[in-house]
Amino acid sequence: MVTAYQPTDGRPLHSGALCQPADPAATTPSAPAVSAAPGTPAPTPAPVSPALVPMAARPERRARSAAQAQEETTGLISRVVHAELERAGGDWDAALKALIKRAIPDVMHLFNETRATARYDCTAYPALPDIPKKPSKKDPDQIWEARPRFHHPGYSLKAPGDIKVTALDVNAVYLSALKCWLPIGKLEHTTGTEGVEPKRSGVHLITPAPWEHPHLPDPIGDRDEPGALWVTNLTLRLLQRLSGPKYGLVEAPVVHESWTSGAAENFLDALRKTLSAARETAITADDTLTPEYIKAMYSKFI
Repeated sequence: MVTAYQPTDGRPLHSGALCQPADPAATTPSAPAVSAAPGTPAPTPAPVSPALVPMAARPERRARSAAQAQEETTGLISRVVHAELERAGGDWDAALKALIKRAIPDVMHLFNETRATARYDCTAYPALPDIPKKPSKKDPDQIWEARPRFHHPGYSLKAPGDIKVTALDVNAVYLSALKCWLPIGKLEHTTGTEGVEPKRSGVHLITPAPWEHPHLPDPIGDRDEPGALWVTNLTLRLLQRLSGPKYGLVEAPVVHESWTSGAAENFLDALRKTLSAARETAITADDTLTPEYIKAMYSKFI
């Protein structure tokens, strides 16, 4: 009978140790055989305590496995790009067209790979309220989508004046949109500010305060009709920040009702890290095809 801690081939048989490599130092060389005198009982060998293989701490193991998974998924992107480029005979434009055509199934495969060990999975599709549904193909849903058309009141093409614009550009900033608070459960209806919590996300019916700064663009864009409107959680948080003591640019919006659920900020974070790492690797290698492929996967996924 083999006990739980009896060494076999240099490895103890307790839970998890079979996954560890055999340690040559752990095996004790056997002493040379000594013939005992006739009639003398053989000495009982002293029990040898197995050498336990030191294991990394749990945060270190988690970080190591996450880095390995990211490296593997990043390698998937590189292999697909090289395969399409080889299939196209080195034609950059033809390879890009093929990559864009397969962007949807590829990015969904990457999403599934990055979610392999996640806590949340798409296992149910609860009923949604009518707010985010389009009544027809031509008509939009009820959620307000800001499309600013801001013009500085002091600027004119005939007399531009002394107005300066600072251009702010951050590489791959579009990938930051994947790090947002997304609902992970059934949307629940609440009234007032009951559904406005830091770790809940959804849509809110609000009445925004008037924007009193003509020299700055309105955060919710240009609206022809005043009154209440449905906005996403991100827009509500923006208005709340602008109404806080740090900025004080506008009064806080009045929240009438909400459809929200418990949310997570890291739901798409693993996919974001994978796309970002693949993009950085491609730029370092002067690969101009992979960044375009990543843009296509991002836009299709969104």
